[in-house]
Amino acid sequence: MAMSTVENVIERIRAYKRETGISLDAFAKQAGLGGETSLRNFNKPEWSPTANTLRMLEAIIPEDYQPSEQVSDAA
Repeated sequence: MAMSTVENVIERIRAYKRETGISLDAFAKQAGLGGETSLRNFNKPEWSPTANTLRMLEAIIPEDYQPSEQVSDAA
């Protein structure tokens, strides 16, 4: 089953954070979210960010960024 657009965006955001090695706190602050508590469930499968949070996180990722790996939900 193909992932929805939102799931693709979430995985792209997670991959960028993972590949850059930036701390969750710094990642949130760079996006203008105020800190780690804004992303407290970021690493949980059930993380359900608002559309605004996704837009703010996407805004700091280079447009041409492509994850170097595809992470399976089966992990």
